Amino acid sequence: MKKNLLPILIAIIIICIILIVILLILLKDKIIINHEEKHTEYDEIATVKDRDEYYMVKTILNKYFNTINLLDADLNTIGVMYETKEEEERLIEEYTNIGIEQLQQLLDKEAIHSLNLDKDNIKEAFIKYKNTNYSIEKIYIVQKNINTNLYYIKGQLDYKTEFNVVVKTDSYTNTFSIYPSQYLEFKNYHHSNIETDFNIEGIEYIEKNNNNSYEKNVITDLVMAQYYLYDYGYLVSNYPEEAYKLLDEEYKNIRFPTFEEYNTYIKQSNKNNSLLKIKNYSIEETEEATIFTCIDEYGDTYIFKDKDIMNYKLQLDGYTLKNEEYYSKLKKEEKVKYNIRQIISMINMQDYKSVYDILDINFRQNNFATLSKLEEYIKTNFYHHNEVAFKAHNKDMEPTYVYNVNIKNIENKEENRDIKFVIKLLEGTDFVMSFEI
Repeated sequence: MKKNLLPILIAIIIICIILIVILLILLKDKIIINHEEKHTEYDEIATVKDRDEYYMVKTILNKYFNTINLLDADLNTIGVMYETKEEEERLIEEYTNIGIEQLQQLLDKEAIHSLNLDKDNIKEAFIKYKNTNYSIEKIYIVQKNINTNLYYIKGQLDYKTEFNVVVKTDSYTNTFSIYPSQYLEFKNYHHSNIETDFNIEGIEYIEKNNNNSYEKNVITDLVMAQYYLYDYGYLVSNYPEEAYKLLDEEYKNIRFPTFEEYNTYIKQSNKNNSLLKIKNYSIEETEEATIFTCIDEYGDTYIFKDKDIMNYKLQLDGYTLKNEEYYSKLKKEEKVKYNIRQIISMINMQDYKSVYDILDINFRQNNFATLSKLEEYIKTNFYHHNEVAFKAHNKDMEPTYVYNVNIKNIENKEENRDIKFVIKLLEGTDFVMSFEI
């Protein structure tokens, strides 16, 4: 019996060996195919569209510029106190030496070698970038191997000088190095021919030190909305002409046809734009853009239409350009509330002309024969920043609705007053209104 089983066992073993060999051959072919497919993705240039990745690169650039700012540091700017002139000079020298050492740790070895940089000349090469503000126009990515990426950043310094830099990252060790703009100029790399000529050679392993680690954090919708609001607020406070350029073209032509009109509104807004905070926000995805609608702590509206990360156009209210699709889906009572909120937004925007245009004709003729009279009344009876809360309402006279609301002073919630609005719904998004005097 055992002799009869032996040939069967041998046959089974042979069959198993044959199957294993065939499987290994198939797997080998598959691995080669996958490797070839993966390899074709290396060295291809693309635009960074992932916001986690975008802000990872931006954080690295922040560290780079903060390090440059240590050279001949302005101690007051970096928050360092001193008492005597001698102490000031000593501290400036200390921070300069720290900046030089850190720059040597941030710059890529290939760039240091090509530019002949050392501790004696690195300050002279980089101090011209001290205390400058950079803005990113676009970030390109090139994957060099499974762990190494190159990021080509196209941007400007102080919104007037072209500035380009390359960041190299190693995802295995979470380290980075920087090819500065001087290196790109030396190699004649330029964003206009990046897709054909950009090919940094000599990509080497990044040696980890105390200053070249990075983290890739998750940027939530709320954080992204706050970034947009901060970006706009920063521009309004420091580069108002650049902020004006961000306005949606159709919106700008209607609401602020000239920069002078826009700048007057900004100056009269009576708020610190550099410290704007989000109170509410919403997101809408369309085929053309992602739309962030943000409400700040003053109750003002910002509508960011984002085609790419930080590449947006902006509206400063929700009433100048009508959202007919949204409005048409509202019930009648919801339309009335929506319209009252828009009225308060007009008042907060000091857009007295828009308020005047929606007054019921008889109410206007009897109470506000001129725009200036309405403006004077609003300035006397409303607050600089108003917030509305709805109370009782009457809909017995459709399409006319009477709403009792409470108006609060956002800057001092103890100050408030009740007012009665009368809203008459017309065709489409149109309506007229009057209010209790």
